[in-house]
Amino acid sequence: MQDPRLISKVESGQRVGELLSPGVICPKCRDEFRDGIATCPDCGVDLVEELPAESLPRLSILETTRSPDRLAILLGHLENAQVPYVVEAGTALSLLEDESAPELSVPEAWEGRVWIPASFSARAAEAIAKAPASASMGEPASTDEPEEMETLDAADLKNPVQPR
Repeated sequence: MQDPRLISKVESGQRVGELLSPGVICPKCRDEFRDGIATCPDCGVDLVEELPAESLPRLSILETTRSPDRLAILLGHLENAQVPYVVEAGTALSLLEDESAPELSVPEAWEGRVWIPASFSARAAEAIAKAPASASMGEPASTDEPEEMETLDAADLKNPVQPR
């Protein structure tokens, strides 16, 4: 049975269903209620008269690569075009994507992501058009065997930056 206080559902800024009278909206579940209701009975959130405008994400992924060489060239082109960027790189990026992901038992393949502000998309597209394609940069081949890693002396890790 539908809650008698419920008027309609709001999706993507548009009301779904018939609007019987002006009402208030839950910003979380987007259900619309008759005036006089202050809190959403399902979410416990204060109701608002109008939903805030949905905004574009501030940053979007420009490119993801497994080639450090490709990343370096791409960043050079972005620098020359004066496109601001954020680099996210490592061997555990899946942990950033999904908070419920299980802990890693071994590192994943290295991967780098370049994020840019949405307002610089056109300038960034021009900049990366000048960068060689990943395939020509010798994208590392996928192998099942991990690369042999250099053994580091623990003393080298204690203070990697020497004071001046």
